[in-house]
Amino acid sequence: LSAYNGGEGFRLALEHAPDLLISDIDMPVMNGYEMCQQIKETESTRGIPIQILSARGAGVDIDHGFDAGANNFLTKTVADNELLSRIEMTLDSALAANAEILVVEDSGVQHALITQSLAQQGFEIISGKDGEERLELAIENDRT
Repeated sequence: LSAYNGGEGFRLALEHAPDLLISDIDMPVMNGYEMCQQIKETESTRGIPIQILSARGAGVDIDHGFDAGANNFLTKTVADNELLSRIEMTLDSALAANAEILVVEDSGVQHALITQSLAQQGFEIISGKDGEERLELAIENDRT
């Protein structure tokens, strides 16, 4: 599942309860911290692990991410193997092989890099040209 802003990410988290959510911080509508906090404050979504992946990497940014409820925090210069390692660390190894991952990223370039990296690691990526098309594809391909 994919979203281009925090509001859309929160809505998709409510609708699909993904196994893991990977999010940027600086996004329109709702930033990553706000989305993370809303997910963790909502009973039906509070158990979703959240991995923040951001260009921000100062201590205050990392602290803010964990204060909002994130389970992990990585900077966007992270190597593919480190991202995969963090995903596996967050998820049970058996679950990681079949995990449904929601990527919330407003930059088309960064979105493509993240989803391509995950696809190369064996995760199935469902993607459309925009949030609306992605939602339609997610509904069509719902595994629940």
